[in-house]
Amino acid sequence: MLVLQGMDCMWVYYPKNNLYLPKNALKGGVINPRANYRSSYVMEKYIQPFVDVCKNVFKEFIGVDLVADRPYFVDKEDIHDWDISAIIGLTGEARGAVVISMKKELAAKLTDMLTGSTHTDIDDEVIDAIGEIINIIAGNAKRGLEEAFRLVISLPTIVKGKNHTIKWPNDQARIICIPFTVLDGETFCLSVAIESVKGA
Repeated sequence: MLVLQGMDCMWVYYPKNNLYLPKNALKGGVINPRANYRSSYVMEKYIQPFVDVCKNVFKEFIGVDLVADRPYFVDKEDIHDWDISAIIGLTGEARGAVVISMKKELAAKLTDMLTGSTHTDIDDEVIDAIGEIINIIAGNAKRGLEEAFRLVISLPTIVKGKNHTIKWPNDQARIICIPFTVLDGETFCLSVAIESVKGA
């Protein structure tokens, strides 16, 4: 059982139901009709388009399968060990960002598969490849979220280097990391933070 805290309640992952729900949403393994779990539906709609799109993009664009692990909240000040992050900003009826982060070895391998050439470090071709991946992910996820928000996406920005930091566009929205496993057990993180804009 995985517990997430920090939205407007405590969230618990229920493997039997394969859902993140507020702590009081299940009673004896059954949906509690008195629980306010409307926000769990919103949260599922919020995360699932990114999970689905990420899997589809890697399968169709690169030719590899992904395994998604359980999402979790991260803090803006958390220390990480990623070498490169590609960032897409979101504006419109909601604001925030979508970020893909990974180690340089995985970034180089993915670029090798896309270009047919060999890369050992983060060069211009690797930067272009990772930027294009996040661009496609954000564009497709935008379509999946249009039922809830009308969004405009920015061009990708790349940040690289050990212990690099990301300037998130707002302080209120919680950051959800969706970890993925690819190739021979290598991992990367798709981080999402979206906040509805008041009056939109």
